[in-house]
Amino acid sequence: MKKYKSYHSSVKICYALGIQNHLLPDNFTPTMKPTTAHCWKNDNPHEYLGSEFSSSINNNINDLQIIYDEKVEQLKKMFVTFCKVYITILNFIGENVFQHEQVFPMNFGIWM
Repeated sequence: MKKYKSYHSSVKICYALGIQNHLLPDNFTPTMKPTTAHCWKNDNPHEYLGSEFSSSINNNINDLQIIYDEKVEQLKKMFVTFCKVYITILNFIGENVFQHEQVFPMNFGIWM
């Protein structure tokens, strides 16, 4: 009997999101059978527990694909650094003291 390869769920998620070329090493993806990757990309999400959350997850897929595009690598690093500083400030002085409207009075629209 032929033994099937088992893949970590993180690998499956990368394929489902279409970001495998951005996150997985170039020498890893060719070792995977095309039929396996095809199944992960085309599975019916309603066959699985938690499928009711899929629409909210899908709303963020485009953002993830853009964030992991190599063309915006430097911007991603800058944004992550900004987020770390922002979270550190919130943790240091407390969220109740640090009101979003007081620090950023303009409505940027794209941030939320």
